Amino acid sequence: MIKRPLIYLFLAIGIFFSFAPEAKAASCTFTGTNWGKEPAIGYLEEKIAFTVSGSPECGGKTIRANFYTKGLSETKITEVLTVANPVNGLTANTVTFRSRDLITRNGDQSVYFKAYPEGKPENAITSSILTLKLQTAPATNNSAQPNSGSQTQPTQNQDSSKAIKSSVSWWPIVQCGLNTKVTYTDSNGVVHDYSKPCQRCDLFKLAKNLIDFIMFGLIPPIAVILFTWAGFLILISGGQGKGYTQGKTIFRNTFFGFLLIMLSWVVTNTIIRSIATDNVANNWWQFECQEKELFGAAEATIEPEAKPGEEKEPQACLSQGEQSNLCNLTAVACSNSKCGQYKSLADKYASGAATANLLKAIMVSESSCDISKSTASSYGLMMLSPNSITPSMKTDCQISGDVTPSWLMNPANADKSVCLAAKYINSLTGTCGTSARNLAAGYNGGIDACNKSVDCAGETSCDGSPTRKWECLYDDKAHTICNKDRPNTSYAETRLYAPKVAYCAANPGF
Repeated sequence: MIKRPLIYLFLAIGIFFSFAPEAKAASCTFTGTNWGKEPAIGYLEEKIAFTVSGSPECGGKTIRANFYTKGLSETKITEVLTVANPVNGLTANTVTFRSRDLITRNGDQSVYFKAYPEGKPENAITSSILTLKLQTAPATNNSAQPNSGSQTQPTQNQDSSKAIKSSVSWWPIVQCGLNTKVTYTDSNGVVHDYSKPCQRCDLFKLAKNLIDFIMFGLIPPIAVILFTWAGFLILISGGQGKGYTQGKTIFRNTFFGFLLIMLSWVVTNTIIRSIATDNVANNWWQFECQEKELFGAAEATIEPEAKPGEEKEPQACLSQGEQSNLCNLTAVACSNSKCGQYKSLADKYASGAATANLLKAIMVSESSCDISKSTASSYGLMMLSPNSITPSMKTDCQISGDVTPSWLMNPANADKSVCLAAKYINSLTGTCGTSARNLAAGYNGGIDACNKSVDCAGETSCDGSPTRKWECLYDDKAHTICNKDRPNTSYAETRLYAPKVAYCAANPGF
């Protein structure tokens, strides 16, 4: 018969190895780099795409890309962290250069990057040269990311001093308002912007991060040490005496303490998710927040006060291609050679406000019916963001697994993607109503785009209702600050997008 001390020892060893890190994977090697522009010319404040091709062993690894200017000496200007695609090892992200990052601010700059797996700079690969123009992009210049219907904000940067690879959701603990610029994309392809201004829901995120750090960063190693120490005491005691009793007590107290902490984590996690109504995560243990800026490091535009007796004239706030009368529909091509194959899906999932024609109009406007289309945060045929997919939407569309960027871009999931888009459109009706133009605005700019505008209060929309946020050209009641110039609140893209979708909904091309 096996003695009880050995049973305790084997149990302690089993628990130890359950927390032990996985064995190192095969070596990650790179095969090439590429700038997402041809020719490789970029501008200040522009999102510039770049990719690093790697072997399958690179999949899931954190890849660091350090960006330099080429001159008499090598000068580092910024860095970006990205988790490589877990399937093919490809690393794809964007970088934004600002004048304050550069030491020399005269003439064009030659920029390149060195990419390597985190902690292995000896495996670095060097990119080709990008010519950086020290001016903002001309109005007609498109950014490196393909123009999709989904409105996204530029990805900024997280803390570059982090010592733990961000494969865990709770690190860094404070995930907003950071100054050092490092962009991080997780294994699901979702971009995390840790330099964004802090918002209300970030307080809940901070509380959850602190709890998760204690739960998964501190408690497991402490438990392993105590279990191991208890097993050691039991082993050397020979199954009797004070050492045996002490070991059993430590083992029992650690086990029940760990169990109690786990249960308290479940309760606390549930409370946080219940209070934070902005949570949009798919799983019960996750927490993701989407909200308009509340407070933080956003730059304010201060307008000079008018002199006594002098009134300010409203500025011309139309962006290029934007029409002054948003009630007019914009005639565009509403089909192409790829679209016909998806007509049956639009007919299949049409329901409520998500009519077949509206689904087809959004499909062609968002991705040009190309399921491989993607931006920093939206993917696939309907250019959906994984963060916008709720559990109820997945249940209604009979989806059991996680909805990730690769899932959305998989041709086999085109059917379910259209279903999810229809569910999302119908979820907007409470705020956006049922008109195609307002639903398109909500789909592109988020549901808040459909709320009443405070800055255009008293003005009316096409149907006689109060003007909505996306329709208002201004960001102040005096109409002196153009909405198109505001980086965090601009709906200029939405004002271009919605009339086109409404036109295609009324004039379906397939």
